[in-house]
Amino acid sequence: MLFNSQRNRRAALLLIIATQFAFAVPQSRARIRFDPAEGPMTDPVAITVTGLRPGARVVVTATMELVGNWRSHAMFVADHRGEVRLDRQQPVEGTYAGIDPMGLLWAMEPDATVAGKTPSGPPDVHATISTLFRVEQDGMTVASGSLRRWFVKQGVRITDIQERGLVGELFEPAGGGRHPAVLVLGGSEGGFDSYAAAAFANHGYVAFALAYFRVPMLPSELVNIPLEYFLSATDWLRTRPSVEPERIAVYGKSRGAEAALLLPSVSPLYRVAIAVAPSNVAWAGVGTQNAGMSAWTYQGEPVRYVPNSTTAEKLREAGPSASEAIPIERSRAAILLISGLDDAVWPKGAATVMGDLIVERLAQHKHPFPYVHLSYPEAGHSFGMFYFPGPIVAGGGGSAEGNAKAGRDSTPKLFAFLRRNLDIARP
Repeated sequence: MLFNSQRNRRAALLLIIATQFAFAVPQSRARIRFDPAEGPMTDPVAITVTGLRPGARVVVTATMELVGNWRSHAMFVADHRGEVRLDRQQPVEGTYAGIDPMGLLWAMEPDATVAGKTPSGPPDVHATISTLFRVEQDGMTVASGSLRRWFVKQGVRITDIQERGLVGELFEPAGGGRHPAVLVLGGSEGGFDSYAAAAFANHGYVAFALAYFRVPMLPSELVNIPLEYFLSATDWLRTRPSVEPERIAVYGKSRGAEAALLLPSVSPLYRVAIAVAPSNVAWAGVGTQNAGMSAWTYQGEPVRYVPNSTTAEKLREAGPSASEAIPIERSRAAILLISGLDDAVWPKGAATVMGDLIVERLAQHKHPFPYVHLSYPEAGHSFGMFYFPGPIVAGGGGSAEGNAKAGRDSTPKLFAFLRRNLDIARP
């Protein structure tokens, strides 16, 4: 009896061990896969977890260092194949809701588990950003992987420019030959927008990120900036051996968008103008000390402007033919406008109103080239082409999800617009 009892206990123990092992085997086969395995920060990524038990609940956690430390998480239920696909499944709970392949990237929050000093400035445009993903089941990590993304492709040549009074960075795609080119203008923060220029270079365009104030050798404030400075930069860009001189676009954000629409109105050189957070009028200089002066001059005279206190209602009341309106109908450019209704930098609601007024003016004058206004109701001022953690762009208004969705929808449309109107020769 004692022998049989011991044998039974031993058999039961072996059964328990075998059962636990059987459950552990599928967990050990869990893998996380990224498609593509690496790529630019402008592009979406398909994230898949395989090798799970069907019906298993797992938590996918993402952590990243980018101007601070960030973390996101989401719980999923594995499908009948033992897979979790973020582009097809919505989380049971987590830092975002709904089906969103990039949810774990834009829905990141400050990571309280990491102590340390927050970086004082933006990341180097040359940097590769790694995001660590962990898959946990029952509190145990069953799979992990690192997604590598970058601002600028390997092989893109970046040259600091300080000549002929111009200051900026020139981005040239890898390989020889001539390419269409984009003059890239930042906004009221000053300096130059290296990140947008990198995105254009990644897509095969030469991009000149041009500073026009708040850097050494240039004005310290955005007031009385001559449009001739930008025209000189455009002439310089057209002489580069890597540039197709008849295929020039201008891209600007915020106050840079204002300049990006003024330039084609005074010069036929631009085939495309892209304005993010656009303005249909010229505004006064930045800062109370400059409130009584124009931000821009042309041929030695100040460009007519509206006061910085002007509301969306007053802009709508003045209409598309306001005396301070930018005469964009004089341009020979295809026009792409991108705005967020929840823009918190322009006066409330003004960004979308101004985009609509530009379209009205172009329609009234039967503008012969394409023009499109993309407006996003839950987006703010600072969304763009990159999948950043939501708090990084929160200061410009909009929700984290709204800004991410606006960027995801507008970015491929932006490059499609360029291909149709800049890459292809006009009849």
